[in-house]
Amino acid sequence: MATHAVELYFDDQTEGLVRRLWRLLADAGAEDSQHVLGLRPHLSLTVAEGVDTDGMREVMAGWAARTAAFPVTLSSIGIFPGERGVVFLAPTPGAQLLEVHADFQVAFGAFLGKQQAYYRPGRWVPHVTLAHVGGAARAGRVLTTSWDQALPIEGRVVQVGLSKIRPSVLRYLFTLEGA
Repeated sequence: MATHAVELYFDDQTEGLVRRLWRLLADAGAEDSQHVLGLRPHLSLTVAEGVDTDGMREVMAGWAARTAAFPVTLSSIGIFPGERGVVFLAPTPGAQLLEVHADFQVAFGAFLGKQQAYYRPGRWVPHVTLAHVGGAARAGRVLTTSWDQALPIEGRVVQVGLSKIRPSVLRYLFTLEGA
């Protein structure tokens, strides 16, 4: 069963700043930086298996048309420890970001299949993945490289899309209202 992600995408300037950090991490030896994987900087609203991609398309188009583009502040660096280990940029979880996630969950719950626990309401930790590090030693190198980067990054969320994961394939993309 295929795994899909619903992702929020940034304005060009914010995307460029995150990509610059990805390149720095890749140059420092983070083999699993998002740059190396060829991805686009994003905030995932969910990751799920068994997504009804056909049914979701029209609903997502309408949701994007009524969901206003909004500001986001990437304010800190965090780590999800564990086997894969993820180093990420964390947005300040403002009311608007949390409302968008809650509205998304209501609008798309019937299409999501088996949603990963980290993305469910009340458990979601919004983040922009920098690298999968797989352990404390590599996490330390990634943190050292990213330590002196200029934070916060002030940007805007302007698009939403559905991507298949591994390999990453963008299925469809919609611009948020007012972007």
